[in-house]
Amino acid sequence: MENNSTPNSKNTATSTKTLKNACFLLFLAVAFGAFGAHGLEGKISYRALDTYKTGNLYHYYQSFSLILLVLISNSLGITFKWIDKLFYAGIFLFSFCCYAYAFTGIKTLALIVPLGGLSFMIGWLLLGFQILRAKR
Repeated sequence: MENNSTPNSKNTATSTKTLKNACFLLFLAVAFGAFGAHGLEGKISYRALDTYKTGNLYHYYQSFSLILLVLISNSLGITFKWIDKLFYAGIFLFSFCCYAYAFTGIKTLALIVPLGGLSFMIGWLLLGFQILRAKR
């Protein structure tokens, strides 16, 4: 984990890519949320709908966290080489497996979901460590 005090073109390109990805993921979160709210009620069980909504909620949280990650990175001049990848992995392993499990009931998908949560947690810990290092 390196501490860069001045932004460079690679960090700027990474930040721009991360912001674009965050916008696309937020678009998907809104689309999936609308589908869940208007298209699924009565078509899947309440328990499955609750799982779907949980996946959607974390989809939102972690997509917004990508924007926050860029703001923190630019503000403190730190890089986030692995943090964004952990957040992406978490969104796909947690949220998308919740979506798929809600539709299919395939237990294997439910077993994958905690790996997504772990990806989120490791990403947040790494960000915390990066911030602590930047403050020294």
